[in-house]
Amino acid sequence: MKDRLLVVCLVLAAFAAGILVSDYPLFTGNVIKQPIVPGTNESNVIPAIIPPISTVQSSPSQSPIPSPESCIVQKSANPPTGYSAIVSKVVDGDTIDIQDGQRVRLLGINTPEKAQPYFEEATARMKELVLGKTAILVMDKSDKDKYGRLLRHVYVDGVNAGEVMLSEGYANAFFISPDLGQKEEFERAEECARTQGVGIWNTSNYTDCIGIAYFEYNAPGDDRYNLNGEYVKFKNSCDFAISLKGWSVKDEATHIYEFPTFVLSPQQMVTLFTGSGSNSADSLYWGQSSSVWNNDGDTLYMWDSEGKMIIRWRYEGFQNTG
Repeated sequence: MKDRLLVVCLVLAAFAAGILVSDYPLFTGNVIKQPIVPGTNESNVIPAIIPPISTVQSSPSQSPIPSPESCIVQKSANPPTGYSAIVSKVVDGDTIDIQDGQRVRLLGINTPEKAQPYFEEATARMKELVLGKTAILVMDKSDKDKYGRLLRHVYVDGVNAGEVMLSEGYANAFFISPDLGQKEEFERAEECARTQGVGIWNTSNYTDCIGIAYFEYNAPGDDRYNLNGEYVKFKNSCDFAISLKGWSVKDEATHIYEFPTFVLSPQQMVTLFTGSGSNSADSLYWGQSSSVWNNDGDTLYMWDSEGKMIIRWRYEGFQNTG
């Protein structure tokens, strides 16, 4: 009994000290939500109990994988009420112009940015859905964003275009309070696409090789002045080297990092820092002027150079009450 207690004490002491890295099982693939202990950096450790997506999907306790038919977005039972306008231009998968010259940012979704995989496909699909058609623009809580764009849900023939984009794998769900009116429906649509592995959720062959070894999303002190205190460590757990050139890391919003020419050797790690510095064999720098990862919850996405999913890791975070 004493020996067991000693082992437990040693393990707890190591955890409290933040000792992690290769001693903990690597997290790869998709993920269930992780509880966070407020105010502790150690809560950012990827716990050993979180299984990869293949285990999650096969667990009897999980909901059945939806069929492609069940992912089809249905016409709204209650006809939407809002401003009627003809869509004159599609800027990209989540932004449109209407005939009176105003620009509209669709609520609840983010689609790939220009030059990223699936940008052209997402833009083309949005054109199919709304271009030249009469749309009903429905406000949630906010009227405009900081760029002066109208923030609206866009319905054509009673169908929410943003929800369609999510259900077909052209977008990830993205919400900013207080505009949360369609959150449940949109998350369900995203889940449909993700479990089907379509579009941006198409899984890469490297998903079991590259994973997160440590994620420090809450930098010590004020995040704004300690950008390199915010970082994520990726590890190659396979027995062969992998080129990460053209791979990308993204948050729920529009912060995107594209890997330069870089080869991650077998069983080695690389740290991606939010701030600036000189790249090396084990450190890369995003070059951001502000923090990327939200302390109160965010999602890390990683895609390979073909736009296939490597990692999706969601953390709930905590509210800073200090």
